[in-house]
Amino acid sequence: MSGFSADWLALREPYDARARNRDVLDSVATAAVAAGDAVAVVDLACGTGSTLRAIAPRLPPRQDWRLVDNDLSLLARAAARQSAAAKQSRASR
Repeated sequence: MSGFSADWLALREPYDARARNRDVLDSVATAAVAAGDAVAVVDLACGTGSTLRAIAPRLPPRQDWRLVDNDLSLLARAAARQSAAAKQSRASR
C-alpha cells in the first residue's frame, strides 16, 4: 500500500493544478509538437493520473501514456477515469 489514498489525491489535485508552472507546461507542449504528430509519455508514481489530465490536452492528439505506480488501486482508478474521459470525448464528437 502506498502512503496516498485516492480520496486525498482527489482533494489535492485542484491545488496541484494551480501550482503547475505554465512556462514549463508550455515548453513541454512545444517540444512535443516539434517532435511530431505523436508522443509517448511515461508517468512514474502516477497516482490516479493527475499529470495525464493536466498535460494531455496540451499535447498532440496521438498519445501513448504508460502509467506506473506501485499502488494497483491507484492505477485502477487512473484507468477508470481515462476510460470514462475517452467515452465522453467520443460521445461529444
